[in-house]
Amino acid sequence: MGGILIRDIDIITADPQDGFRACSDIGIEGNRFLYIRPSGERENTCREFPAFQPDHILSGKGRLAIPGLVNAHTHTGMTLFRNLGNDLPLQSWLFDRIFPAEAKMTGDEVYWGTLLGIGEMIRSGSTACADMYLWMDHAVKAYAESGFRVNMAPGPYRFVASPAPRLVDETGWFADFYRHWNDSCGGRIKVYVQAHSVYLLDREHL
Repeated sequence: MGGILIRDIDIITADPQDGFRACSDIGIEGNRFLYIRPSGERENTCREFPAFQPDHILSGKGRLAIPGLVNAHTHTGMTLFRNLGNDLPLQSWLFDRIFPAEAKMTGDEVYWGTLLGIGEMIRSGSTACADMYLWMDHAVKAYAESGFRVNMAPGPYRFVASPAPRLVDETGWFADFYRHWNDSCGGRIKVYVQAHSVYLLDREHL
């Protein structure tokens, strides 16, 4: 089976005892990192993995490899609202611009907005995120299809801004969502429960 060999790249690792490796080779096969070794060994194969034959050999000279980043707080589908009312104070931005716009959103729009956000995160080095937003049953399909790791955090109560602000009890839906998606896709998708915020949920719901 072929793979990718990246040569002569500097590496920051997650190992506190060996945090930096200069001028190294990385062997990748499928979705696995097979090995990291000093670049002085010029043959394309590796003694520990003799069957590894790279289809592509890339130069990493002048580049830096780091562990995948984690976006620990995101509403990925909101990529569609970028620059909407960015000059407003928080409360006005939320209640006058964002909440009315979200009230008109469809699940299909959240799906495509989530795919866009996933692509942007991958491009900037993220490999996982924690996502809480609307239409999570549509957003989770984007994560399932993309191969991205995610902690999905829907809430058992959904805030509805129009025609009058109110909370909708969705505890039954949340239980079904958890049973179906938690630990799915080989463990890539986890489901957590979340409380949206202190300004939308009163003491009883929190």
